[in-house]
Amino acid sequence: MTSQRSFSVSPVLLFTLLALTYSFFYHAGQDNENARLEQARMIAEFGALNIDRYLNSADVITFEGVTYPNKAPGITLLAAPLWKVFHPLFESFASSSNTADHLTCHLITFSLSGLPTALIAVLLFVFLRQKTRNESFSLLLSLSYGLGSIAFPFATLLFSHQLAACLLFSALFLLYKDKPAMLPAGVLLGYSITTEYPCALAMIP
Repeated sequence: MTSQRSFSVSPVLLFTLLALTYSFFYHAGQDNENARLEQARMIAEFGALNIDRYLNSADVITFEGVTYPNKAPGITLLAAPLWKVFHPLFESFASSSNTADHLTCHLITFSLSGLPTALIAVLLFVFLRQKTRNESFSLLLSLSYGLGSIAFPFATLLFSHQLAACLLFSALFLLYKDKPAMLPAGVLLGYSITTEYPCALAMIP
């Protein structure tokens, strides 16, 4: 008799594979990203919400002569502490201030877009494997999402789409457990609205 060894996919390995893939790419200079990064920097360095000092984006509004991003604030509020911690660190060894800026922007983008996208793919894999009992099918769909859909380019940009999607799907995942985790799911759903206002539609029964 020949014994067959079943192959089991590790969610940690899947997460690592996708995270490393997303970390390789970096795009900078788009209005959407600049508006968020400039406000994160203003919050971290000056405790201010306006972006007049670093104004380099067309995605803005002006109120009483002061300029602000025209974005939901959720992802920016998460980016500000990252800028506060890592920008001084990068400045300590970077060849120039511009290099430190780009390294910080890359890290923030990876942390708030790349990692959430990898987490969505892993949760999708675990969820489908539990529901279908078909690991190969679950892995195929998860990789198709992570590497073969528009989620891939958005994972490398500091747009709010992937963070919002991660918050929503994580909440769904918690609600579909055998013992639904209502409070954490509610917190995730609530914060998703601060990242993309249309996420409020998820609250409609």
